[in-house]
Amino acid sequence: MRIHSFTAPSMNQAMRAVRERLGDDAIILSSQQKNGKVEVTAAIDEIAEVGVGDTSGPGLPDWETNWSNDWAEPAGVTAPLVNGAAEPAAEKTDPATRKLIDDLVAVLAFHGIPSRLGERLGRLALAAGADEATIALAAAFDERFRFKPLQLPARRPILFVGPSGSGKTLTLAKIATQMALAGTAPEIVTTDVSRPGAMAQLAGFTRILDLPLSKADGPEALAERIAGASAPLLIDSAGVDPYSPDQMTATARLAVAADAEIVLVLAAGFDPEEMADQAQAFAKIGASRLIVTRADASRRLGGIVCAAAGSGLALSHICHAPSAAHGLSTLNPVKLARLLIRDPLQPLQFTDLSEAAR
Repeated sequence: MRIHSFTAPSMNQAMRAVRERLGDDAIILSSQQKNGKVEVTAAIDEIAEVGVGDTSGPGLPDWETNWSNDWAEPAGVTAPLVNGAAEPAAEKTDPATRKLIDDLVAVLAFHGIPSRLGERLGRLALAAGADEATIALAAAFDERFRFKPLQLPARRPILFVGPSGSGKTLTLAKIATQMALAGTAPEIVTTDVSRPGAMAQLAGFTRILDLPLSKADGPEALAERIAGASAPLLIDSAGVDPYSPDQMTATARLAVAADAEIVLVLAAGFDPEEMADQAQAFAKIGASRLIVTRADASRRLGGIVCAAAGSGLALSHICHAPSAAHGLSTLNPVKLARLLIRDPLQPLQFTDLSEAAR
C-alpha cells in the first residue's frame, strides 16, 4: 500500500487531486483542516497503482522490493564502494528525504526500538514515497503488522490473559461497558479466584451496569459455566508468569475448556524486547490479538511495536484512561504512527486517535 498526503484550499480540490494522482481506487484514510486548508491522506494498493506483475514501480531503488526476504536476511551494504568503503548515502539524498530519514531515526530511537527492526521499518517507510513522517511510518506499520480490533459482540467467549498487573480486569470492564451501552450486555466470568479482592473489583462495576458475574475455579467449572451461558461471555483470568510452563499450560487449558479466543493484555512502557518475549510466549498458547494498556502513563512506546513484530499478534486496542467508561480506542496504522511521532513532552491527545480513523 502506498500512502500520499494532499493539501488544497477546499475539500473538492483535495479530492480532485486524489483522483488525478491515485485514481478512483484510492482509499481515504483521514481528512483535517490545517492552517486554513484541507489536508487529505489517501492510499492505494501498490498492485492497483503500478499494474499486476510490476511490484517495484518506475524508478524505485532495488531495496524497495522483496520486503519479506529482506526482513529475514541480515542487512548488507547496498551503497556502491568507493576506495573500499561505502559511499555516504547523504551525498545521494535530497534534503527532503534526508529530513524524513532523520525524523524517522529519531522517533524509532526515542521509543527504544532495536536497530534491526528500526532499520526495516525505516526502509519500509521510505518506500512508501510519502513526504511526511507520520504517513510514512503508518505505511510501514500497515505493511509489517496486522491490525484487527475486536468485533463485538464476539461469536466466541473472550479470555483476557497476561502478566500480573497488566490491566486485564480494567480492560475487560471497558469492553463490557461498551457492549452494555451498545445494547448487548455480556456475562462476566472470572477464573481469578485466589487473588484477594479480585472478585470484589469486578463486582463493583458489574453492579453499576447490572451485568451477571460468576466465578470458575478451573477448566471443568469454566466449561460448565459456558454451557449455561445465554449472552456473550468475557472471561477474566489470573495474572501468570509467561516463562512458567505450568502457569501457561493452565491458562491454555482454560481457553480450550471455554473454546475462547485468547486476547493478550500488556502494559505499555516496559522494555521493548521484554514485551516482545512475553508476547511470543502467549502467542505460543494461541493468543491472537494484543491490547495495550497504560498508554496515558507511558512516554516510550517501542514495546508495542516490538511485541507485534516478535509475536505476529494482531494489534487490537489501546487503553489510555483509568476509567472503565472511557479510554479504549481501536488501533490502526495511522493511530500507532501518531502515538509514536507526537511530542513526548506534551500530554497524549487521544482525540487525535479518533480523528485518525475517519
